[in-house]
Amino acid sequence: MRYGILFLLLISARTMAQDEHTCICAEVKIADSLLAQNDTAAALHHFEDVDRLYPIEGLSSGACLKIGKIYLAQGRRQDAARIWRKGLITSSRASCPYEVSIADHYYQYSLAKPNIAFQLSELFKDSPDSMYKYTLWADTVYCTPFNCGNAWEDYHALISPRVAMMYLERGDTTKALDRLCMSLLFNVGVAKKLKPLLLLRYDQKTINRELRKCMYHPQKLHDKDDHISYSIFGYEILFTYDEDRKGTRVYMRRNKSIVFLKAPVS
Repeated sequence: MRYGILFLLLISARTMAQDEHTCICAEVKIADSLLAQNDTAAALHHFEDVDRLYPIEGLSSGACLKIGKIYLAQGRRQDAARIWRKGLITSSRASCPYEVSIADHYYQYSLAKPNIAFQLSELFKDSPDSMYKYTLWADTVYCTPFNCGNAWEDYHALISPRVAMMYLERGDTTKALDRLCMSLLFNVGVAKKLKPLLLLRYDQKTINRELRKCMYHPQKLHDKDDHISYSIFGYEILFTYDEDRKGTRVYMRRNKSIVFLKAPVS
């Protein structure tokens, strides 16, 4: 019932729209409403209508991201690659209304393009050069090294293991360690990549001792009011801090990534 009412409201918005931005926004919201009702075919039809009817403004990067995932689920790899590549060059104005209006569906509007580049790197796993190119784009061209917010933390937890593997394949263990340490606290998957690298250089007892030092000696970052920096074996860990420093330390000790690294010594 709720989706039905929303769908009717969106249809009305499309009918009354006076400009392309509003039309595109309404079409994409209709498509999202249809996806919420598991009507993938109808949703894809609306997305493709926008792509066809508004060739100048085109789809937002966020919409391209979603369409590509639908194509990929249908086994249409070439169509997925085509729409994702289009998503990397469309909606260059981050503040455009139809991009911002669907931001909540794609973490942040500013994360749509890095996510597309990451999806392309996944799509071209069988082509090392293409995979490397899109991984690099996902990590640098469309993405700052670090930013605040849960969405950015989730993104870096996703991309960091891939970037680390890219460095390892080129024999640069130092850069791989640096990248994994930076996003260590965000995801156990990052810790699982980091631990074997650390064990190549240090024993478990040394790792545990370094983690204890790390947790009790944070440094506040002057250029980021709500972040503190920890250091493990000389590599930086960034973290959004709690005003209660004691509470932050307690959280650090219980963080699943830290617990994973800090295994008992037999």
